[in-house]
Amino acid sequence: MMTKKLLKLSGAVVLVIAVILTLQTFFTVDEREQVIVTQFGEYVRTINKAGLATKLPFIQTVTRFDRRVLATHAPQAEYLSQDKKRLVADPVTRWRIADPLKFYKTVRDESGARARLDDLVFSELRREGARSPSQRLWSDAG
Repeated sequence: MMTKKLLKLSGAVVLVIAVILTLQTFFTVDEREQVIVTQFGEYVRTINKAGLATKLPFIQTVTRFDRRVLATHAPQAEYLSQDKKRLVADPVTRWRIADPLKFYKTVRDESGARARLDDLVFSELRREGARSPSQRLWSDAG
C-alpha cells in the first residue's frame, strides 16, 4: 500500500521535473524576431530563422529582438536657425536591428537604442538648424 503511494508520488515528481526541463529547453522564434542565446552573460549563438530552437535549461538565456522596421517618435523640440528664427521639429526615426549581437553589446535593448537615437537626431537637427537659414529648412509638402 505504502509503496504504491510512494511510486505514484515519485512518478508525479518525475513528470513535473520533465515538464519543467522541457519548457526550459525548447523555445520558439517568431518570424518577426531574431534571438541571441547567452550563457552566463557570454554570447553563444544568433538564431535568425523562425521555428523551434533549443538551449541548455537554466544555464542559457534567450534575448529577443524585433526584426521589423521600428519607429522612434521623439518629443517635439525647438531649434534656432542660422537667421535666429525658432523652428519646432517633431522628429520620427525609422530603424532596424541588422546585427543583434552588436545591438546587444552596444545598447542592450530597444529603450537604450531609442535614447541613443533621440540624442543623435536632436544633435543633428540642432547642428543643421544652426548652419542653415530657416527658408532652406522648410519643405513644400505639396
